[in-house]
Amino acid sequence: MSNGAKLPILQAAQYSWRFAAASWMPVLPAYLIKALIMGVTFSLLISADPNHSGLGLAGLILWFVAAMSCMAMTLRLAIRGSFDGVLGLQLGNDERRLMMAHAMYAGMMFMVFIIAAFLATLVVLVFVTSQVVDTAAIENDPEAMAQAAEASLQTPLGQFTSVISTALVALPVLWLSARLVTFPAATIARNKIMIFETWKWTKGVALPIIGAIIVAIGPFWLVYQFGQWLATAIFDLPWMMFWNEETILSVTRLQAFIIGGMAGLFSIPMSLVSAGLSAFMYRGFDPDLSD
Repeated sequence: MSNGAKLPILQAAQYSWRFAAASWMPVLPAYLIKALIMGVTFSLLISADPNHSGLGLAGLILWFVAAMSCMAMTLRLAIRGSFDGVLGLQLGNDERRLMMAHAMYAGMMFMVFIIAAFLATLVVLVFVTSQVVDTAAIENDPEAMAQAAEASLQTPLGQFTSVISTALVALPVLWLSARLVTFPAATIARNKIMIFETWKWTKGVALPIIGAIIVAIGPFWLVYQFGQWLATAIFDLPWMMFWNEETILSVTRLQAFIIGGMAGLFSIPMSLVSAGLSAFMYRGFDPDLSD
């Protein structure tokens, strides 16, 4: 599968879906534990007492460990066909390597996102200021600037600018995800951290891999988004509640626990499909396995 033009996008998606369908039952108890931990983490973060902020950090660490343990379990099932440990969960070398690999991946993703977001914001600011007759009047007035931006972005040209700015953020993130799609499976299969080694495997084939990611994972990302909407709608909260500090402060610990737990539940299909896709891509791109 070294030739990107021959990358079987539909086959990759079908393999990922079949893996998720075949593996969900044995891995479900572990993922339910992860969802429970996610609920606890939301509760600690959203309703955290400023004097006990360390609890929120502890919750995040616990959730990260649970997430990596579930991913390692799922990838072992996809790559090796093994299901060892308590409910498939372990805390061994596989998990340690995945944690370190994902920490590196998160750092790279953060840098790409910051640069892309800066460029997208710059595009929007240039557009907004080009639509304002008297820029001096709003230069030192944040409220007037916000009103001008809202009015400008509601025009057809403004909506087009919004699409462009969104693409400026989404495409680099998708590109990096595509270039490193094999690293989780490769890290498990080769028993070592595989970030930079896998980078060269996907050189020149990012676009078809992005297509495979969208086709395979996209529908389940929408399921996850629906789960988040449903969880907040139960309590008559806005879907994008995390952008509103006042709304966050009004959420109770029980509400935060339920919202986090439901988000964890609705993320399970996406997690399984993602692992299946990484395994499929690893088998296709690893030079030691490819034809």
